[in-house]
Amino acid sequence: MATVGRTETKLAAFAVVVMAVARYGTGLGMIGLPWTILAVGLGGVGVRLRRMTLIGVAVLIIVASRSTAQLHALSRQLPEGTQSGIARLVTDPTDGQFDVQVVIELDGRRYVASSTFSNQGMLPELLAGQYVHIEGTVRPLQGAPRGWVLSNHLAGRFKITSVSPTSRVDPLYRQANDLRRRIDRSSNGMDEDRRALYLGLVIGDDRFQSELQQYRFKASGLTHLLAVSGQNVSFVLAIASPLLRRAGPRLSMAIAISLLCLFAVVTRAEPPVLRAVVMATIGLFAISANRESQALSVLSLTVVVLVVIDPLIVHAVGFQLSVLATLGLIVLSQPLSERLPGPMWLRSAMSVTLAAQVATAPVILGFNDGIPAVATPANLIAVPAAGVVMMGGLTVGLFAGSIRADVGSILMVPVGWLVDLIDWVAAFASRVPLAPLTPIRLLAMVVTITAWLTWRTGAQRRRRQRTDDSAGRQPSRWSLEGVIAATLVLLVVLVLVAPRRAGVGLERISDAAVFANNTCNTPILVLSKGAKGVQVLEALSGLQVRSIPLVVTDDSASARRAAAMVGKQHAIGSESHESSNDGVDPTEVAQSAMQSC
Repeated sequence: MATVGRTETKLAAFAVVVMAVARYGTGLGMIGLPWTILAVGLGGVGVRLRRMTLIGVAVLIIVASRSTAQLHALSRQLPEGTQSGIARLVTDPTDGQFDVQVVIELDGRRYVASSTFSNQGMLPELLAGQYVHIEGTVRPLQGAPRGWVLSNHLAGRFKITSVSPTSRVDPLYRQANDLRRRIDRSSNGMDEDRRALYLGLVIGDDRFQSELQQYRFKASGLTHLLAVSGQNVSFVLAIASPLLRRAGPRLSMAIAISLLCLFAVVTRAEPPVLRAVVMATIGLFAISANRESQALSVLSLTVVVLVVIDPLIVHAVGFQLSVLATLGLIVLSQPLSERLPGPMWLRSAMSVTLAAQVATAPVILGFNDGIPAVATPANLIAVPAAGVVMMGGLTVGLFAGSIRADVGSILMVPVGWLVDLIDWVAAFASRVPLAPLTPIRLLAMVVTITAWLTWRTGAQRRRRQRTDDSAGRQPSRWSLEGVIAATLVLLVVLVLVAPRRAGVGLERISDAAVFANNTCNTPILVLSKGAKGVQVLEALSGLQVRSIPLVVTDDSASARRAAAMVGKQHAIGSESHESSNDGVDPTEVAQSAMQSC
């Protein structure tokens, strides 16, 4: 691990306590004016006496009080009957299979609003920050993930019966929406799938991605590329650096912070973006004050600032992953780079990827059965290409979206090639039949690699010692024992992720899907009414299936759609249909198909 000072350690520990209070301190009952007065008083005394302990206690009281107040606000009784008024769009409208969904703010409360295609009006063409005349009914929000509900401050669900746009736009969003439209126009020459990935890579807009694209990026460990993060923020500052160098200190600071705020609004101020923007702002202030800032201290202070502003942000998975990934880069990337074999460019790339993956593993494993074993090599290829696409979208893309469409499309051709490369990496990696890294496998792999790196560091030190004691000959980089040790480690890793062959028998994927393997080892997939393509693909990935000689479906549209999605992902030998509009029993069909080879 990297060397961490005492002050950094204390600040990091305090940030952890602040997040814990925001998440679990709502039962303390710290709400109301008395607690606010107490916090302000303690903070004032702490500043006056320069006692960080008093300031810390004041911050904790503020966080507990604000978190409790926000939860109480969300749990207030919902209004009854038809509701109408002028609502602000908090998110960009998203087309679903049967309706359009958007988060709105009406009378100081936020709702997940849905509108059927028959009464949606101009809703799909609007963007966040715009205001609409809206009418509908409110009901409780059920079935949604609790973390998503809390982090978005959602009070309920709003069923839209009537909606019409207004000319009013939030001032913060007016310029940001214009930039988004320019970047969107720059993708006019791309096909639907390429455009969806391009917008996701540049501004984190994932509304147009197909279910298959989302599955492929998740299965290959590349989902983070489609969410704007600190890398995008660093690119914004890099693009603006020529202007910032020519401006004076105060003007350059004002320009940089303005650009960061504008970029946050353009990307819809998602928690990872807020983390990166606040962290960059704190770093800029430290530079302008000629003070040396430690990365861990800046990250800890960033967490404290964001949680004080919005305590419920701790429930956002994106915030948790962003903080952990940044922590991993700060603490683990340099030690890994020093100990990994290979040239510097490869060691640097691998250390960054591994550090982020190890740090975020606890959260990812909490939501998934395992981490994709192909994530590391896939990221080594896709991340550099994604960086170029981000830079191209923020520069060439903005220019291409401001000129004639045919000329802009020509300028965007190289960017489109890189988008295709990233798409190909995700598609190829998602088909690799390796076992996912479950907690046990991941622990075994980490222990094995850590033991090897420790041994290798000691072996290099011993070789240097022997060289110093001899005639000064340069030590060889790899000895026989080193090659043997590296081979053993590689074998252990391959055994941990080795695919397992599906055994003979039935594997019920869902009520509408069954996977079977007969005695001739001929996989069969049976789909009936209600089958969901992503669910089927995830199950087949768990079975490490690459090809399916036979797919059997009924005449239902859902089964046909699921079969089409499976056919795009896996090699299908043939497809047959059981004539039935009401669905077939997939188990009976699979058992029948298994009886013959």
